Amino acid sequence: MGVYLVHKELIVMKQKLDMPVPQFVEDYLEYQKFVKKSDTSEKTIKAYRGDIFYFFEWIKSYKNINEITLQTLNELIPQDVFKWVSTLNNRGNKKPLSASTQGRKFSAIHSLFRYLNKYTEVKNEVARELHQPPIPIDNTTKYLTREVATKLKNKIYESGSERDFAIIMVFLNAGVRISELINLNLNSLDEKKLTVIKSKGNKSRDIVVNPETVDAIKRYLEVRPKTKDNAMFLLDYFEGDPYRITRASVENMIEKYRKLCKIKHCTAHTLRHTFATLKREAGATIPFLQDTLGHEDEKTTYRYAKLTIVEKERMAEIGSI
Repeated sequence: MGVYLVHKELIVMKQKLDMPVPQFVEDYLEYQKFVKKSDTSEKTIKAYRGDIFYFFEWIKSYKNINEITLQTLNELIPQDVFKWVSTLNNRGNKKPLSASTQGRKFSAIHSLFRYLNKYTEVKNEVARELHQPPIPIDNTTKYLTREVATKLKNKIYESGSERDFAIIMVFLNAGVRISELINLNLNSLDEKKLTVIKSKGNKSRDIVVNPETVDAIKRYLEVRPKTKDNAMFLLDYFEGDPYRITRASVENMIEKYRKLCKIKHCTAHTLRHTFATLKREAGATIPFLQDTLGHEDEKTTYRYAKLTIVEKERMAEIGSI
């Protein structure tokens, strides 16, 4: 049966059955809503229910079984997950799911398995194979203006989340990639510099950051949950033993504040562009940006060599008669 037909049948099934899920999923959703008392909204809970429902229905069709049990999930292998992911981009005549929608689905499944591994007999880390797909950059909105970036920073500060504020400060004042932020460890901060590790090749570089960013990180570390995990930034989904923050969690966090600030487009990569562009406006050199951004080829950095409106106005005043 074609992937499109399977998807169409699942839509009909959803309408007829109102997305019934096993009791252990109901328990997980209740945990998210009442026990964890996280920022997960009612809308997100419903979305997670749907994501898990469709995932389970796909497993039943793929494995030709009638129900999903804890044993079923315990026996899943990475190839099963990869096969499911491929269906998200293979939907017949329909467009592939957007990167943000895929990211939410990955977050739902990842979160479910984290819960099951902690509170049930399931001992399967297969969900760790799910990685947030890169979200395409809208070329018409490559970066945030200083005014908008400041508005975003202030909104996150007002939220009271030391973790979220430290993360946004690192993005805006260090220009790191999302993978580099995720890989930061407790020993990555040394006085005024951050040591970041590029995901490809494990190459590291030092980035000097401003005192405000250092202070934001230190304030977060003071309230950071105690855990054996050496990660600087931790997930806040679960009580008990938290672990390293995920790509999907970071993207979802940015998306939440983007909506609160009513910004048209903003992702982790937008923040990286914002750092570089605002630095150029302030007079930063191309060699400085190449070193800070970790570009191996200077041609990549030269995208920022194009004069901005602010620079053009400043240059127009130089040497004027």
